[in-house]
Amino acid sequence: MFLLWKMFFILVNEITPLRPAQRNTTSGKVRSRTNLEISSNLLLTYHSESPKTSLNAAVSALSYPTPPSCSAEKIASSEDILCEIFLLLPIKSLSRFKSVSKHWLSLISNPEFCRRQKDFLNPVSGLFLKRNYRLSDPSVSVGEFKYVNLDETCDSSEPPLGNPVDLSDSGIRILQSCNGLLLCSRANGREKLVCNPTTTGYTLLPPLFEDRGCTIRTTLGLSLAFHPWISPHYKVICVRCSELKKGHFQIMIYSSETLQWRDSGDPFNIDGVYYNFRQGVFLINGCVHWLSYSSKSLCFNVREERLMPMPMPQIDEYKYRYYGESRGHLHLIASAFNPQSPILDVFEMKMDCSCWFVKFRVNLLPIIASFPELFLKVPFRSEECYFSTLCVVRGLLDEESYLVLEIPGAVIRYNFNTETFEKICDIDGSRWRLTSSFDAHQYVKTLTFV
Repeated sequence: MFLLWKMFFILVNEITPLRPAQRNTTSGKVRSRTNLEISSNLLLTYHSESPKTSLNAAVSALSYPTPPSCSAEKIASSEDILCEIFLLLPIKSLSRFKSVSKHWLSLISNPEFCRRQKDFLNPVSGLFLKRNYRLSDPSVSVGEFKYVNLDETCDSSEPPLGNPVDLSDSGIRILQSCNGLLLCSRANGREKLVCNPTTTGYTLLPPLFEDRGCTIRTTLGLSLAFHPWISPHYKVICVRCSELKKGHFQIMIYSSETLQWRDSGDPFNIDGVYYNFRQGVFLINGCVHWLSYSSKSLCFNVREERLMPMPMPQIDEYKYRYYGESRGHLHLIASAFNPQSPILDVFEMKMDCSCWFVKFRVNLLPIIASFPELFLKVPFRSEECYFSTLCVVRGLLDEESYLVLEIPGAVIRYNFNTETFEKICDIDGSRWRLTSSFDAHQYVKTLTFV
């Protein structure tokens, strides 16, 4: 019994930092909720649903390290209370609590519990950046990926620990990230795997072209489709050249539910339009969206297995610099550089996928003034301003949204609302080889089983 209460005491102390700070909209001050507030509100909700539960006993049990044993037994035996408390805990704590008992392991690993976590969907904690440089000293071992921490509540710049795929192994390439899961490829290009860097779990996907006489060169792109709001299962969408019709393409789908690949629909033609099938983006609408460089593009409804047209913004004179998702919003960044007025337009797709609009506009002049190295003469490049847009991160409120940029030697954060910026970290490597936006992969904490 003493051990049980010790674990509960630790658990309650874990609750404080895991909820976002509460903002007072009138004063603008940030106020953190106390352990007792969270515990009381949590148990009050439970008490209203279960009259037989003693609220005073439950609050007393969570507030003191040595409460009556009857209260401890009531709380410990109530899966409803445990689940409500677990939902308030950070992913790191939940991973530790899996080892407390088989009962807790069963609760936390339950797909229904993972689905309930959708109301506490975690923000982007960091980025995995592919290192695009070579060291002059071959004896120095450098991992292929650098981890950039975006979590302001955590000082650590270290990547998730214990990842069995070992992202420091140069034989592993991250192809995509999607709501906490990573789609990866080994050096030979044939072996694909889906991993969860939070739980250290991974699954090696079956061969794509087993007994089909196909080659790896016929694969145009792979897209990971997963969202806990939709399903606890993930799918991988493959676009490849059709074996049946020349000049046509075929979609294949791998499902973590069936553990196998299968063809989806008939071969299709793209009428000479170039689509970037390597960089599909999956949204909460259940569709994978592909980028094109014309006035129209494509999306694929994963549930209905149906291709649909998708508009593109009218930005013919612009250069695309980013295409990605954050909190269910699809973003496209484009720029048309004028040395006197360097502007980035952040386009957002409307939720009904009918059109794009400019959501944010970034004036780079203040950043250039603080980081003159952006205007260094870059070999073999025509741009006058040298940077890479890595990620758009949407907050719960627009005021909390920001843009992550890489400039020679550093990664910076630009707040859209305040139009201010700060350096996140220094970054080593060649000053002339920045990370492509397609090689910056979001890290989101999740307990999803792979």
